[in-house]
Amino acid sequence: MSIDYAKLMTWCFTDVEHRYDVRDTILYALGLGCGSDPTDEEDLRFVYEDGIRILPSMAVVLGYPGFWLKNPETGVDWKKVLHGEQGLVLHKPLPPSGTVIGRKFVAYLGFDGKADADKAARALKALVSTKKSASPKRA
Repeated sequence: MSIDYAKLMTWCFTDVEHRYDVRDTILYALGLGCGSDPTDEEDLRFVYEDGIRILPSMAVVLGYPGFWLKNPETGVDWKKVLHGEQGLVLHKPLPPSGTVIGRKFVAYLGFDGKADADKAARALKALVSTKKSASPKRA
């Protein structure tokens, strides 16, 4: 099966609702090595319940739909896929527990290395501004 560009660009993702709590926040931080030095107060704020804070990078794993390119219907040989880059903009700190909704879309598909990476960056910047106003609102 070959890659169908149009099909991948319009790939339909279902929203992912993800509830997380203080325990998940602590386990995530421990998994990244926070708390390995019990005298490091900076690290302890991510693993101790009293006044707990969430590591900003946890936002990347919340609401994740799974490795969708492994689906045979994509036509992609997932073993040859390279995840080149991703970004995250936080407008305010996440609470230590809550519910998020992951809403995904394909912004760009590249096949030719550096030129495609530059084109992807430009395409994504343009998409971010249009998607903010066009993204569906949840009731």
